[in-house]
Amino acid sequence: MTVAEGQFERRDLGRVRLHVFRVDRFKTCSVSVMIGRPLDADAVTPTALVPFVLRRGTRQIPETVRLRRRLDELFGASIEFDIQKRGDCQLVRFRMDLTDERFLVGRKPDRFSPTAEAFSLLGALLTDPATEGGAFRRDYVEEEKRTLRERQAAIVNDKTRYAAERCVHFMFEGQPYALSPLGLPDRIDAITSETLYASYRQWMDGVPLDVYVVGAVDPDDAERWTADAFGEVFGIGTTSAEKPLYHPQSASPGTSGPDGVRRIEEEMDIAQGKLCIGCHTGVTYADDEYPALLVYNGLLGAFPHSLLFRNVREKAGLAYYAFSGLDGHKGVLVVQAGIAPDKRQQAEAIVLEQLDALREGRFADSDLEWTKRMIVRQLRALRDSPHEIAAFDYNGVLSGRQRDPERLSEEVAEVTADGVRKVAATVEADIVYFLRGRSRPAPASATSS
Repeated sequence: MTVAEGQFERRDLGRVRLHVFRVDRFKTCSVSVMIGRPLDADAVTPTALVPFVLRRGTRQIPETVRLRRRLDELFGASIEFDIQKRGDCQLVRFRMDLTDERFLVGRKPDRFSPTAEAFSLLGALLTDPATEGGAFRRDYVEEEKRTLRERQAAIVNDKTRYAAERCVHFMFEGQPYALSPLGLPDRIDAITSETLYASYRQWMDGVPLDVYVVGAVDPDDAERWTADAFGEVFGIGTTSAEKPLYHPQSASPGTSGPDGVRRIEEEMDIAQGKLCIGCHTGVTYADDEYPALLVYNGLLGAFPHSLLFRNVREKAGLAYYAFSGLDGHKGVLVVQAGIAPDKRQQAEAIVLEQLDALREGRFADSDLEWTKRMIVRQLRALRDSPHEIAAFDYNGVLSGRQRDPERLSEEVAEVTADGVRKVAATVEADIVYFLRGRSRPAPASATSS
């Protein structure tokens, strides 16, 4: 079957799913390797640490300096990774970018393909890492444990992100979604090179691999490179059992507090208060109502013209920032605002008023149309980034519902005010979390003798 340019061709290769998006407009070939794992308290920390160690070297190129030199030899190829949480899935994504061979000057003989060599190197990093004595190199593990601690500390130092994570932690306490994708700080010390390698092998032996290739690449070439890079570990060419997918489900709203909303406060040495309101939406990425949920979030707080920005920040002058963010895989929406500590109750009341306004349809038609145009513009911009093309498509793997950006744009454009009100009726505030500065005792009064 011939696949038109700008569409995915998919091939099932044992435990590997290959997705090739053939397009000529980029001057690079971009590869994204997605490795998901269900969030689990015992596995989340070693899973977060593994990619830091893998990036250090392979069995054949165990020194990091030599590895970087090898990437330079491949016409400046780059390999990076990130760790995310999408619904109840901890996702590690390796990204490789290399120059399209059409634009290489002074290439070596035809038998040498920089793209094939780069694939081989990426495969070795993931499946044939640098080891000693049947485990990861001890020095690499200890160094990268420090790196992971620094990444975790950076979240605490970013008070806006920290407050949002604490809000989600309390909202889903005791559930997998409460976990940070960077793991648990108190679990790092116990990790050894041996236990980390055992966790890595268990992970690789049971997980499906999704390989995305975006660029002017023949799918047959991509299949050959993928088979050479990952075939030995992931059983390419064999018949595999059904690959597990991760279909997160929306959690039930909480019921604490007189209005069904829990309220939690914490203290830190900060001057600006951080207000977060966590909401269950009852809608996820796989649902028919998802386009309307995108519009709802846009009207509420995703853009500068949204209700939160206008009414909490500009009109009432209560917030340094005010916005809302959505995890469509979990059906969770979090409102965030940076406020003066003494404005907490007033700001909370105005935020909750905006939820009521959307529920009652109190928004202008012009705001609805502008919001839809902004979302459509964002969806169309995805096509300008090879890795965003891959990341968007992978949402279908996680949710079980494949969406096309163009079709989703059309569905967003068709959302009506009634559709927004229908979604708004399912949104329930579950928790109000407030991070405020520590209380300081008043100075003692001066006394005269």
